[in-house]
Amino acid sequence: MKMHVLPNIPISLSILLTGAMGVLPACTQRTQDGADVTPPKSATAVHGAAQLIIKFRDPDLDLSRSHFLEEISRDAGATLVHVRPMSGGAHVLRPKKPVDGVELDRIIGQLRKRQDVEYVEPDRPMRHLGGAMQ
Repeated sequence: MKMHVLPNIPISLSILLTGAMGVLPACTQRTQDGADVTPPKSATAVHGAAQLIIKFRDPDLDLSRSHFLEEISRDAGATLVHVRPMSGGAHVLRPKKPVDGVELDRIIGQLRKRQDVEYVEPDRPMRHLGGAMQ
């Protein structure tokens, strides 16, 4: 009769977890009181390009018309490129040249001044955190 011997999984798991416990603290920066001071990743770092979501009061505005996109770009102070339409009538735009978070905030502030804009915000990843919706 031949017997098969399985590795001792609890010992292997213990060794793995012990090693991870030594590495994980190095992944974040903490103050002496334990507060996490690791800077958050920006939307630019996550996606590689800063983008914004804009919705106009008139749902029939056509951002594919070059003169309308030129007008929006002039008001924003940066050349904007239409990335894609979204559900609900909003659109994703991005600056033609790479910008940092400060410049993206400036562009958004300029676009919020337009009377035909319902809202404009940075395009950032959204995650569902679980729990029941009220």
